[in-house]
Order: sequence, then structure tokens, then C-alpha cells
Amino acid sequence: MPGFEVSAWLALVGPRGLSGPLASRLEAMVIDAARDPAVTARLNGLGAEPLGKGAAEMAAMIREESARWGPVVHALGVTAE
Repeated sequence: MPGFEVSAWLALVGPRGLSGPLASRLEAMVIDAARDPAVTARLNGLGAEPLGKGAAEMAAMIREESARWGPVVHALGVTAE
């Protein structure tokens, strides 16, 4: 269908109050892993495409996805179980 796009994604999210230095260290480690050729090959083999986005990029993507799909969710009356 032209113009229709939907995707699934996963993100690693830390607990509220996680210290800045620890969050930065974990972010760097996750990005490094996502960009590792062996990890990329394994995930590609499972049908996944690792993007290796940082916290700021993921936060922006979550806001965009929420704005995009929120009205659909509300219109359909979808709720979490």
C-alpha cells in the first residue's frame, strides 16, 4: 500500500534516577554492541536491523511514534492488559 509504513522496534531503557555517568557508559556499550559486525550479522539473520541510536535519538523517535500512533490507539480504544 503506497505511503503505508509500520515497524517494530526495541529499546533498552534504564530506571528513573539512573546516574548520568552510568547512563552514558551503558549507552556507549549498547551502541558499540549494535555496531559490532558479528552482532549485526546475527540480528540481521533474525530479521532485525540494529540501528544503534543513542538516548536522545531514541527519545525523539518515541515522541514521533507516540504522536503518529497515539490517535490510532485512542480511536480504536486499545488498552494495555
